[in-house]
Amino acid sequence: MNIKTISVGLCLFFGSMVGKAQVITPQAEQRAREIVSRMTLKEKIEYLSGYTSFSLRAIPRLSIPEIRLADGPQGIRNHAPNSTMYPSGILSASTWNRELVYRLGRGLGQDAGLGECLFY
Repeated sequence: MNIKTISVGLCLFFGSMVGKAQVITPQAEQRAREIVSRMTLKEKIEYLSGYTSFSLRAIPRLSIPEIRLADGPQGIRNHAPNSTMYPSGILSASTWNRELVYRLGRGLGQDAGLGECLFY
């Protein structure tokens, strides 16, 4: 085995130990059930269709805020006039250039409206 194969294997192994899936607690499930039970049929139908192609409508009487969405495996895209497109993740990883990928991450954060966020 060469050093790159070992390095990638170790990164995948330790990365899988650090990464955690979102845990949905019984309390969160109960809260969701309560909110849905208070929604009218019209609100439920309207919520399914969204407000725009990249947002879900707010339901102020239930304190549900508008939820904005974005997509794009190569960047943040939400019909903004100045969306930046980045190389795919596998292409970025294949450069083995940590500084370049770090800068890409900062750019994604800025595009997402997070301003000067810290990536580690």
